[in-house]
Formats: sequence, structure tokens, C-alpha cells
Amino acid sequence: MQSRFVAHKRKEATAKRVNRKACLEMVEDLRRFSVIDENRIYPKVIRVTYEVTNEYGTRYFEAVDDKGSGWTIKYRGLDPSRPYFMCSKTNPVAVNPIIVEKIF
Repeated sequence: MQSRFVAHKRKEATAKRVNRKACLEMVEDLRRFSVIDENRIYPKVIRVTYEVTNEYGTRYFEAVDDKGSGWTIKYRGLDPSRPYFMCSKTNPVAVNPIIVEKIF
């Protein structure tokens, strides 16, 4: 009867030596990659603080983003108990922003 288990002997891998110049180039590439461009649009995490109805019957939300900045958002079906991702080109009033519920 033959055994179902087969032993396999690994060969020792020889480590490749990397020169200093290649390491410095990789570190510099990673450093450039890690810089965040503040002029680009990144989604903000917002939390709706309360819903407002003014004297004219206009409804809107007041919200706070992840940096503590206040936002005024046109009324839509947002749940104040849930966080959202938001992209808006206008600040601090979000006119037609893209809002997606944060589910993780």
C-alpha cells in the first residue's frame, strides 16, 4: 500500500543582495506616492448632527466631517445615526454632493 503523503524537501533560497541605490530609489518612490494632494477631491466621512426646518419650510441637514468642519447639506433621506462618505466641490454648503453610506 502506498502512502498518500509525500515528503518534499525544499531547496534553500539564496538571498539576492540589493544595492543601496536601488533601495534609495524605492524609498523615494514610496515617499512620493504617500503624499496627499490637498487640491484633489477625496471623500470626507460625515456625521449628520441634526435636521433643520427653517421659517420658510426649507429642510436641510447640519453635519460634521472627520476634521471637525461643519457642513450644510440639502435635505435628502439621510439617517442621523449612520456615518456617510461625501464628496462636494462646494464648502461649507454641499450643493448636490455625492453621498454614500459608510457600511464598514
